[in-house]
Amino acid sequence: MIGRGRLRAGAVTGLVLVLYGGVWFLGGLSVADLARHPVGSLYLTPDTEPSNGTPGLLWASFVALFLGPMVHGWARSARARGGGGTAASVVPLAVFGTSVGTGFCLGAGALWVLAPAPGTDVDGAGRRGAPWGLGEWAAWTAQWWAPLVLLAFVVVRILVIVAASARDAHREARAHEVMASGACTTGRVIEVSETGTEGGRPRIRFVVVFTDRGGAERRVIRYESFDRSEVPQVGEGVTVWFDPEDPDDHDVISVAAAAVGDGRSPAREK
Repeated sequence: MIGRGRLRAGAVTGLVLVLYGGVWFLGGLSVADLARHPVGSLYLTPDTEPSNGTPGLLWASFVALFLGPMVHGWARSARARGGGGTAASVVPLAVFGTSVGTGFCLGAGALWVLAPAPGTDVDGAGRRGAPWGLGEWAAWTAQWWAPLVLLAFVVVRILVIVAASARDAHREARAHEVMASGACTTGRVIEVSETGTEGGRPRIRFVVVFTDRGGAERRVIRYESFDRSEVPQVGEGVTVWFDPEDPDDHDVISVAAAAVGDGRSPAREK
């Protein structure tokens, strides 16, 4: 049976996603309302275009701009605490794109002024004028193609994330394989610099030099977050695992800033 903790976590995640989607659905509606006048002025004659007053859904823009990043921050915090893998990045992105696109499409359909005769200018008296050009058609059909462009961008972004995650998983598997059956030697830290912070801890760039089985000296650069008391020091000895058949394959090299067997996690190139 599924534990209560997992059910509770799943329920909270579902509620957060519903809130996240609702906020960005409002954002899509507000964008459609904001675009009502400028877009309408491109396919309507001046005497039939919508008024240029304050949009009624302007408040929804502020809701989306303030609450959207806040809810996204909750999702990122939950991911940092409990992991979540690729889905933790892909699902919020898919919810964002779907919600904004749906809100915009529905909002445009409900709020935009209809063209009296799509394809031809028609004034307030019903007199027909010049046929539409590319600009008028692009403005009139924006209610459909704009959400599709957004969704296409989201799909491409998701595919990029999934592909990167697959590469990282393959690299991680190879690194574990090298740690289990590759070569192990002692290296030395020759350079240390702080590049920022991650999770409240300093993120360190350090360079390690080691000697492969052929006697050649190799260098590898690593980035990892450490507690202040555990930051590697220049001259410190480290343990290095590498592929003896391809010591230049830095993707599978692992570095532990401690002696072998003390339980500390190895650092890998990022």
